[in-house]
Amino acid sequence: MSGIKASYRPVKTVILSAGQGRRLLSLTKDIPKCLIPISGKPIIEWQIDALLAYGIDDITVVTGFKSELVETVLQQRYNNRARVNTIFNPFFEITDNLVSCWVARFAMHHDFLLVNGIQFLMGPYWLK
Repeated sequence: MSGIKASYRPVKTVILSAGQGRRLLSLTKDIPKCLIPISGKPIIEWQIDALLAYGIDDITVVTGFKSELVETVLQQRYNNRARVNTIFNPFFEITDNLVSCWVARFAMHHDFLLVNGIQFLMGPYWLK
């Protein structure tokens, strides 16, 4: 990848978190997969905390299943710390991430990082 500076960082991130996670149904019957707790903290918090540690604070989360729960967690945790927006995918029950990308297409301008809602990010080193 010549031409990309070592100090390059994407300007914003889009996290695809609309699905229920039916393959994880024992864990996601009542909560979206991005709210599954790992060591007492929802996956989406691990993701956003890693992004913030890396200096990315413009984050859009595509929601769907039980979106109000995701929005509540994001407001309580990040209300004054970062610019975290949500976009609702009304087709989440019958489609996949491609439609979530289409719903969030207006947030995908300039340089951005696309992250799946169950992707576990470990600290600021995962982008290096």
